[in-house]
Amino acid sequence: MTLTTTLQTITPRGVPEVPPPETGTATPPSAPAAGGGRGESSSGELLMIEGYVFLWLALMAWLLFLWRKQARLHERLDGLEKAIAATEAGKAGRPTAKEGASS
Repeated sequence: MTLTTTLQTITPRGVPEVPPPETGTATPPSAPAAGGGRGESSSGELLMIEGYVFLWLALMAWLLFLWRKQARLHERLDGLEKAIAATEAGKAGRPTAKEGASS
């Protein structure tokens, strides 16, 4: 069995061969497709506007998250300061263990 007969048995008959593209007529990848480039493609201006909108919304959401977290931290800090002040006020009226032992 020769190479030609092997290829003929592998290649189905009746399938037309696709000729290779000619070198001077191929459209570059950046050129619009037939039909004026309309259809599934989006314009660059629209994509840019969508990108800016997405970035601004993400930034605003992040700032809102940080603002709420900062407010919770301030509330917690205020509670801790009140607890420290109450503890110090309670200790001011009572003698400490060292003061009671030395008298």
